[in-house]
Amino acid sequence: MRVNTSIVVALAALLLSTPAARADDTDDNYLSSLDAFGLTPAALNVPNAAREIALGHTICIDFATSSESPDDMVTAMMRDLPNLTRYDVENLVTTAVVDYCGDVRRLPWS
Repeated sequence: MRVNTSIVVALAALLLSTPAARADDTDDNYLSSLDAFGLTPAALNVPNAAREIALGHTICIDFATSSESPDDMVTAMMRDLPNLTRYDVENLVTTAVVDYCGDVRRLPWS
């Protein structure tokens, strides 16, 4: 199975960058949904909400442009976020897709 290197690179970039972002209603909904699943910045291994938002956008971009199946994307992300269960990562991806992509038809678990 091929590892989605764009996810690995994006996670590294998120950890090294300092985005200056202001949350809007979509971001607030995304963050609230993640919180409801217990997916806090600490659980996602990011320092703050701005990085959670950036991760959601990265997931959406990868979802839209990757030739990998959603299941393969989840598997790759689980290697990058070993403290999360498959269910956690599926919730993370679903939340990002719903709030930032708007197309959940490709998600086999939704």
